[in-house]
Amino acid sequence: MSTVDPADSVDVEPVTARDGGRASEASKAGGKALHVLQTFEGMGNLYGVRDLARRADLPRSTVHRLLAQLVESGFVMRVGSQYRLSLNFFSLGNRYVWGGARGMREVARPHLGALFLQTQYIVNLGVLDGADVVCLEKLQGPRAPGGVTVVGGRTPASLTALGKAMLAFSTPETIGAALARDLPRATPNSITGAQALVRQLQEIHEAGLAIDQEEASPGVVCVAAPVLINGRQTAAVSISAPANQIDLDRFSSLVQRTAQNLAVGLAVDRKYSITA
Repeated sequence: MSTVDPADSVDVEPVTARDGGRASEASKAGGKALHVLQTFEGMGNLYGVRDLARRADLPRSTVHRLLAQLVESGFVMRVGSQYRLSLNFFSLGNRYVWGGARGMREVARPHLGALFLQTQYIVNLGVLDGADVVCLEKLQGPRAPGGVTVVGGRTPASLTALGKAMLAFSTPETIGAALARDLPRATPNSITGAQALVRQLQEIHEAGLAIDQEEASPGVVCVAAPVLINGRQTAAVSISAPANQIDLDRFSSLVQRTAQNLAVGLAVDRKYSITA
């Protein structure tokens, strides 16, 4: 039987109930701080303590204390008696793998720019995060209609052509997660039935193209195509235009070609590999 030399043993300081309580309180405080941050909308929007407390459903005293800590950490700025997100969030977000140098946004920009020049309407690049679409890039000009997307913003995948284009080429688990929650209604055309959405996803998978017929925003039609790597969605590209101005045949062809070109560009950049 081997023995352990006491000199080789490592003293482990026991965690006391008091220490455990401190860790628990710190965890709760961190969770509340993140919850407060999530109530902010947009880098430039200003909110008072009362507004943030109402949005976060927390006591004003708690929110005031958390805001002081967030200001000290540099993630929130105080402007008079109001608060807004700091530029640290912009810097932090651009460290994300798809946002930085040679990330997906940078590789996609020439392709998105060419698509915009050909159409002069809104061009979006989105990725799927759970059951939501996160907009990575958006180009628009003076002819573009109002839309629901903002860079960094989230939209339920079932509402958008971007989201449906990606869901149609996703795993059964991802599709199941989208169907497991209530499908929201943004307009009278929104799909709110699980069976109807499944049928449409099957059609999208066969066509390689998704169309949002005023489902996310009244008066706006969107055409999207998935960026496929080895048959699985990696992102999606879309064009949005007024319903009475969109040329579905032309825009469908353009957006599919852009998605294909972006897939090749990502492969050439050695971010992914495409097999024959």
